[in-house]
Amino acid sequence: MFNLNTCLFQNKNPSSILLRKCDKQISNKMKNRKFLKVLAWLGSVVAVLFVVLVVHIYLVTRHPKPTNQIQLSRIDFKQNINEVEGKKIKDFVNSLPDVKGAYFNDKDNILVYIYKIGNQNSFNVYNKVKSLGNYKAERYVVTEAAANTGCPIGKDQTTFTGMLSAYISKF
Repeated sequence: MFNLNTCLFQNKNPSSILLRKCDKQISNKMKNRKFLKVLAWLGSVVAVLFVVLVVHIYLVTRHPKPTNQIQLSRIDFKQNINEVEGKKIKDFVNSLPDVKGAYFNDKDNILVYIYKIGNQNSFNVYNKVKSLGNYKAERYVVTEAAANTGCPIGKDQTTFTGMLSAYISKF
């Protein structure tokens, strides 16, 4: 370790020029040490984030779970629905058989619900909601183009993330 006493001890006759030289050497050593610490922290953060990315891609792309047993659907209301009426609609949909959960977005007048496929379907839920009150509503149906886009991360196999995703999903 380099310090001022060592610098002065090596030079028997310290002068003001020599003191300034020793101060600069100490200052440069401290700056280098600080830079290396910052670089080590930055490298550690980047390494941790990379590991998180790899684990995320692995968990998302590993053995696909059967998704044909539950369905997420949406009903868009073309009129303003207040909070009380939205809660009434949500509670009604939650009470339907095989509906696992519902959420009503008061701000956007949208009902989103999830149901088990079998005895229930989106037409049935939509018709029952329409019969609950005189609502101006329509089922949200995903277009073919939107259905084909899916998750954009693994689509382009020429990008780094696309190649990384494809490599990790092989495991």
